[in-house]
Amino acid sequence: MSNQFCPHCNALRDMVLSTYEKDEKVDKENLVKTITNNYHCSICNSFVYSTDVKIPKEN
Repeated sequence: MSNQFCPHCNALRDMVLSTYEKDEKVDKENLVKTITNNYHCSICNSFVYSTDVKIPKEN
């Protein structure tokens, strides 16, 4: 768990991480896997921020 400032609680809180993965075509031949990490406050469950990571995928 990471600690971040929650804009709803106005306090430093632990974050709950949820991850979503999907495959995307960049062009006709290349694929990438996009991993989206969403962070929510552990107390009020409000959305705080998200990050995307793109990883080249073997064909």
